[in-house]
Amino acid sequence: MATNDLTATPELAGELRLLVGRLSRGLRRHDDGGLTPSQRSALVSVDRLGPLRLGDLASVEAVSPPTLTRIVQRLEDQELVTRLPDPRDARAAQIEITRAGRRRLTAMRAERSRALAAAIDGLPRRDRDALEAVLPALHDVVDALFAGEEPA
Repeated sequence: MATNDLTATPELAGELRLLVGRLSRGLRRHDDGGLTPSQRSALVSVDRLGPLRLGDLASVEAVSPPTLTRIVQRLEDQELVTRLPDPRDARAAQIEITRAGRRRLTAMRAERSRALAAAIDGLPRRDRDALEAVLPALHDVVDALFAGEEPA
């Protein structure tokens, strides 16, 4: 799949996209923490971005406010997030992750890392070395995709 010029081929981009998607789906099969994909995504966003308003979280998650309200309610029912008064607007609330929510994410991430490590351990040494060698380039690809956006 190598190319002689400096322009990425659509085939290279497409294959990388498909493989990353399959990797992501494969990892999601390992310890979902009892959460739906939408709940897991919202919890990760609240953890990553800190306390934020429901409307801001709806924008980040690209869902409607009523949908997000249902997602957050289910996370609250499991005591994974809590609502706090918004210091800038007494009529609004912010969502914050709880210790239990952070523990749940930590456990999910650890299980997924274990599953990925086991898969990598089963590879021949040359493939493990190749994966390690490509990591800087993958970091650069991710940085290029998010160029101009504020760091999370």
